[in-house]
Amino acid sequence: MNERLTKELLALVDAFQAVRPLTDVTLSKYCAGDSRFVPDLRRGAVAVSGVRYDNVVAWFSANAPGGMKWPRGVARPRPQSGEPRKDKRPAVA
Repeated sequence: MNERLTKELLALVDAFQAVRPLTDVTLSKYCAGDSRFVPDLRRGAVAVSGVRYDNVVAWFSANAPGGMKWPRGVARPRPQSGEPRKDKRPAVA
């Protein structure tokens, strides 16, 4: 299960970075509040809990830049109406 969660999160990272080119460290700070999260994912050095997975996927769903293609096979949570963006920075077009 952990391998599947890791693959899905990396698919989200890659899809996001294809549209908004942030470094792994910067994107890690935004999506997980931990600058090592994505680099550790890429190295297979982090175990992803269900709660952390849900929180990171929710962040990507709320902050997906325009033009980002949501990865096939990754369930996208439905946003709550009026839900504010999760990051502190404004979206970059």
